[in-house]
Amino acid sequence: MPVVGAITLYVSLLTFTLRVHPDRLDYVDQVLGACVKKLSGKPKLEDSKATKQIVALLSAPLEKYNDIVTALTLSNYPRVMDHLDNGTNKIMAMVIIQSIMKNSTCISTADKVEALFELIKGLIKDLDGFPVDELDEEDFKDEQNSVARLIHMFYNDDPEEMLKVKGFFCHKFYLSQVSIWESLAFDKRKYFFSTELNMLGGRGDWGQVSLIQIRLY
Repeated sequence: MPVVGAITLYVSLLTFTLRVHPDRLDYVDQVLGACVKKLSGKPKLEDSKATKQIVALLSAPLEKYNDIVTALTLSNYPRVMDHLDNGTNKIMAMVIIQSIMKNSTCISTADKVEALFELIKGLIKDLDGFPVDELDEEDFKDEQNSVARLIHMFYNDDPEEMLKVKGFFCHKFYLSQVSIWESLAFDKRKYFFSTELNMLGGRGDWGQVSLIQIRLY
């Protein structure tokens, strides 16, 4: 069976599983695992029909549970994403962020933040093989601002864990800016990128806002 047909079949099977057995996350993960097995050994998907079906497959759990934290428990979820081409990987990462913001999903531990960053890594680091000369600056700003807003969705009543969560986020986000913009510096573009990150307080008491500014010449 062609790859597109197989992925379409997995989308239908996953939709059925989510409808009939929404509480059986192991069944959901098995369907995703079967898709990973089908794609194993093949190059990253670039066929538009196939990538569209993969996005539908990965979006189904988000739409059913309205909670990215649930998707983070599915071991095969990131493995499916790894088969997407770089452009579609970034699109799926934006879908995940939009789901978090829309459903006001609270992410409470550094481990979950780390797992989330693994899913949206297409937005926070320079992907291998991605042609930097094709990077649209406006799209880049929108993507990075979306990542920055995630900090408002991280909260834990334990001050020590909250410090770990925000520390991990700020460290990763700052390094991502340096990495990406260093890769663009070869053409001597002059660019100013800024984004507001709140480093203090918890949900409802954000306190002072810090401004991270990166200048490359």
